[in-house]
Amino acid sequence: MLTWSVEKPAHWLTVMPAQGTLLKGQKAMVTIICSRAKLDMATYSSELKINSNAENEYNPVSITMAVPRISNFALSTSSLTYNFTDSEKSFYLKNTGNASISWSMEPASYLSANHAAGELAKGDSVQISVTLDRSKLTSGTYNSKIYFRNESNKKDSVAVTVNHFSEQKLMLHSNVVDAEFSRATNTIFYITSSPANALVVFNPESKVKKTVAINKTPTSVAVNAAGTKVLIGHTGMVTYVDVAELSIEKEYPIECDALDVILTSNGWGYIFPRRDQWQAIYGINLLTGTKANSNNWMIYAGMVGRLHPSEKYIYGADNGISPDDIEKFDIQKGAAYSLKDSPYHGDYPFGGNLWFSEDGDRIFTRSKTILRASEVSAEDMTYNGSIAITNQIQSLFHSKTADRLYILTGNNSWSTPQGDSDLQIFNNSYLNFLGKYTLEQYMVNNKLYNAEGKFVFANAEGKRIYVLTKAQASSGLQYDWGFEQMDLKY
Repeated sequence: MLTWSVEKPAHWLTVMPAQGTLLKGQKAMVTIICSRAKLDMATYSSELKINSNAENEYNPVSITMAVPRISNFALSTSSLTYNFTDSEKSFYLKNTGNASISWSMEPASYLSANHAAGELAKGDSVQISVTLDRSKLTSGTYNSKIYFRNESNKKDSVAVTVNHFSEQKLMLHSNVVDAEFSRATNTIFYITSSPANALVVFNPESKVKKTVAINKTPTSVAVNAAGTKVLIGHTGMVTYVDVAELSIEKEYPIECDALDVILTSNGWGYIFPRRDQWQAIYGINLLTGTKANSNNWMIYAGMVGRLHPSEKYIYGADNGISPDDIEKFDIQKGAAYSLKDSPYHGDYPFGGNLWFSEDGDRIFTRSKTILRASEVSAEDMTYNGSIAITNQIQSLFHSKTADRLYILTGNNSWSTPQGDSDLQIFNNSYLNFLGKYTLEQYMVNNKLYNAEGKFVFANAEGKRIYVLTKAQASSGLQYDWGFEQMDLKY
């Protein structure tokens, strides 16, 4: 039996196996591995001496290895991520070859480096700091690569991800309770409950806000057609405001908690009560203080109303009763007088809210059912189609000039509505979906939260859209409302 072993070879050699035992007639395959790593460019020689219990010695095995010039480098990272507030990231490039190298890098246009090229001696490294220029970036996530190469065309890369947020919306620094729009003056009127009880008269083009302090927490707001007067609802009171003077003209006590209010051009205000089941629609002549409640029909508390563009009628949407319905009231003589309800009783969903087309020919309901509005009783509140969207309508605005419907949607909850984060655009004539805008998110502590669309309006041409949005509740913002505008592209 032959026992053999190989003496420890040069450090650049590996012998496998390095020892063993052979019986008569057996043989073994020995593999010799040469490693050129970390060796200078040169020719290396060595011998392998084999020891055994044989009577005769074995001649050493001569080995010669040539090491060529090795031009190589390594990067200390394969990726960089710039979060919303990051401006600089660093990493190392090291010469891992056996000779000096020349290297260069090619970053994206919005990145720059303290070293974009250079020379590195064998074993040396360089720290590369890459600075991000956000000045020309819009909100979004950007992905690119920094490409590296040396004089031997050895290539490598670092993947770069940039998270960028450039806020375009205007933060309102208040909590909005309700909002209305004057087509005549292109003005948004919104009421706030914090940090103060106030009416805000907001020009969406100039972004100028004018504030009227009010004396009680507001619940609802209405503006007349000319945009000159505003009615604000409260619990047990309404406030009548002159827009030009930015002052309260009068405060009137009422016998209900105002859920919704309506204001006509002739100075009548109508109040829809929030609670106490069967109630009247409260009417008041705001010029004289004369009160005239509806008396031929009681509504169920929770109904919300809209003034028809003709200002002859109010249409109301039921809440809290089943099946829900749409009702029509004549207001030409002051007090609201019930005329009729829709001919449908559970045939179509209405959802507890409604909006008119600009010309008053159509009624759009929260549950996407569309009805006609007509002076002809047989045609009034008859089915006229539906809008193909998933969730309930939260706010709708019609532009006759642009022939567009601007729609914000939300969940099906009336008590705790949660808005969706898209504004959807439809053709009004054919109800075709044309496109959507994703509403700008809110950033809180370097984390983005979706915006919920709450109110939508548009200018006279229908080409510029105005949206009041609210950050989703999990954002934790104290004042979580903003204003966003966009130009129509659909």
